[in-house]
Amino acid sequence: MTIKEGTHNNFELLLPFYNKTIFERRITFTKESEYILNDEDQEDINKLFGFTEGFKWGKKENGSYGFVNSCRIGWRYSPRTNKHEILSFVERDGEFITETLGFVNVDEPVIIKMEVSSWFIRFHVNNVHKHSIIRHNPLSKTLGFMLGFYFGGNQKAPKDITVNIEKL
Repeated sequence: MTIKEGTHNNFELLLPFYNKTIFERRITFTKESEYILNDEDQEDINKLFGFTEGFKWGKKENGSYGFVNSCRIGWRYSPRTNKHEILSFVERDGEFITETLGFVNVDEPVIIKMEVSSWFIRFHVNNVHKHSIIRHNPLSKTLGFMLGFYFGGNQKAPKDITVNIEKL
């Protein structure tokens, strides 16, 4: 998938889902996923895939609007280490909770899975459990929208950004 220079996303449709418990993708970062921004913005977390928990919509701290309860797999490139960091990226009522899941080289495929149970969301990398978090609305059925490939916090893509994302 490619996000064009000067944009945040590739305009994937928001697809609804009901009672889905496994969200899994094979991710391969390409040379075209490397980028350099100023120091502060280089630390912003981009998103690979994820889902909303429900449909609650609201105003963000930066003045934009979006879903306020979501769970995603995030990433950022580090020019210092020449690796891509993979993170869990959860937003709960406007509060962000992140956790590093691992580091990946260019052209190194990695399988990332989010597994939803009644109480928890579990994050796996290459079938190894890395982290769990309590769900926003425990015991409820999963209901929301699938979320796709997104670049940035406040900065748009400085060039075309390509990551191979395969649904499993």
